[in-house]
Amino acid sequence: MVAKTPLPQSPRPWIPALILAALGFLLYAGTLQHDYVMDDASVIQENWVTRQGLAATGTIFTTPLRHGYREWGGGSYRPLAQLTFAAEWQARPNSPALGHTVNALLYGGLCAAVFLLLLRLAGPLVAFVATLWFTTHPLHTEVVANIKGREDILCLGFGVLALLAFTACARRAQGKHLALAGLFYLAALLSKETAVTFIVLFPAALLLLRAPVRRALSLSLAVLPSLAVYFALRAHALANSQNPGIAPLDNFLVTALDFSTRLASAFAFVPKYAALLVYPHPLVSDYSYAQYDLTTWSNPQSLLGVALVVLVLAGMVWGLAKRHIAGFSLLFLAATFSLTSNLIVVIGSNFGERFLFAPSLGFALLAAWAFARLAGASTANSLNWTSLASRDRAVLVTGCLVALALSMGTVSRAADWKDEWTLYSTDVMRHPDSARLQYHFGLALSAASVHPDTPAQDRASAREAALSRFYRALSIYPDFPDAHAAIGLTHLRGSDFGKAQEAFREAILQNPASAEAFNNLAVCLLQMNNLDGAVAAARHATEIRPHFTDAWRNLAAIHMARKEYAQAVETYRRTLSLEPWNQRTRRALADAERMRDAP
Repeated sequence: MVAKTPLPQSPRPWIPALILAALGFLLYAGTLQHDYVMDDASVIQENWVTRQGLAATGTIFTTPLRHGYREWGGGSYRPLAQLTFAAEWQARPNSPALGHTVNALLYGGLCAAVFLLLLRLAGPLVAFVATLWFTTHPLHTEVVANIKGREDILCLGFGVLALLAFTACARRAQGKHLALAGLFYLAALLSKETAVTFIVLFPAALLLLRAPVRRALSLSLAVLPSLAVYFALRAHALANSQNPGIAPLDNFLVTALDFSTRLASAFAFVPKYAALLVYPHPLVSDYSYAQYDLTTWSNPQSLLGVALVVLVLAGMVWGLAKRHIAGFSLLFLAATFSLTSNLIVVIGSNFGERFLFAPSLGFALLAAWAFARLAGASTANSLNWTSLASRDRAVLVTGCLVALALSMGTVSRAADWKDEWTLYSTDVMRHPDSARLQYHFGLALSAASVHPDTPAQDRASAREAALSRFYRALSIYPDFPDAHAAIGLTHLRGSDFGKAQEAFREAILQNPASAEAFNNLAVCLLQMNNLDGAVAAARHATEIRPHFTDAWRNLAAIHMARKEYAQAVETYRRTLSLEPWNQRTRRALADAERMRDAP
């Protein structure tokens, strides 16, 4: 029978910790040569703040995450994660290989830290099996295989380190441990705002280690300054940001006409989340409009969702009252899931596999404890693998077999994140009613139509296939200006300038603040030799997004076509100030200077 109290730590826990770290890295070694995908563009590739490197540190800590992509910035403040992206860009601009390598290394480090924490809280057998299952869980692929997902890795990693430092005070408080806990917790908060829920885990961890209630609560006060600093920094950074609100395309729950319908629809997702924790297949990168519909309390899924939440909360309260590892596991799961569940507040997405990244740790811990208990495993007080294998061979072997099956799913799914073509061509088959997946697959097809490796005879068919995806997206969600802009871009690539102009103007009509649509309209008008219209459209794009390098570069090219060489030089210099690493812009500037200085 597994003991309900934490077991003494092994004097040499580093060997299994390193094994788990290596496993975590190796599972994602296949992603090291992958490309940028999905949100990487808005946070890294097309984010002028990130592309300034470490010189933008001050801007990163005083502006929203997407300030460098959209001037209004939005409501996300995750400066520590963005700082790592900026450092990578400075070291090797436009290098997804570096980003994927760092993600895999950080994930391996996270797995090691998880094991060390669980070893302290649950003993070696449960700690090893739980960390093994956590490490190999396929649900983590969206976070690890997508560079932007680093914010989740850092958030959970620093949160685990904060708990490690904090639980060192279970027997005797030490200032250095409390200070480290506070610093790590602040780092977790600066990585992603969901770390605020860790505040309830600090006293719970001490209670699990048999600390008196008053002591657990009083010591937890030591991390409150971290919250205060974080909220002060966040308030300053977001003071001038403009949040346009949540679009139905991102979270259809905002279309609910009443609170009851919204809540019933949110609860209907809870069984799906639970199912993915147990059986993570199939996995999809997007669950947005209109893959799922609003529902009411007559839906059995909503009622099942309520039952699951009540069961988790009841088990959590019972377990915490008993100071039992099961209670802590359920608290970890519930706390880290609460803010992204749409049950408390409506967020920018109705569903996402990444939202289970941290909660899956609580689930893995609960599952490992329950499995060991049902198997009648003995209590072991050291990590002597010979003695553990002899006493609990069945538990270890079964745990490893489950991990092997999970690993196969992880490696397979990680391969889908190779590039946008691979990801979206796979996922659109699984969620064909997602307007966003149809749109993104269309973009991949459109890009393929101009890719050097695409045979000339296949390019027209690629454009037609892309257009069919964009029109399918519009049939699902008609108010989709980006789809109209993509139709225009595809026609532009096929030199059908009339249809391209029409589509760009429709995109601008639906979204007058679309700098991309104005920029592409400028290119289209340039090709039609409408130079006055082109320069006006390009200038408007730069007014909407003053750091939009493509628009500045195109404006300079239009000035060259108008033989306005002095203005072209000035505009190319402005462009180069935003992307000093771009050799193409540097060569264009040199050409413009020669033309300006020619007799």
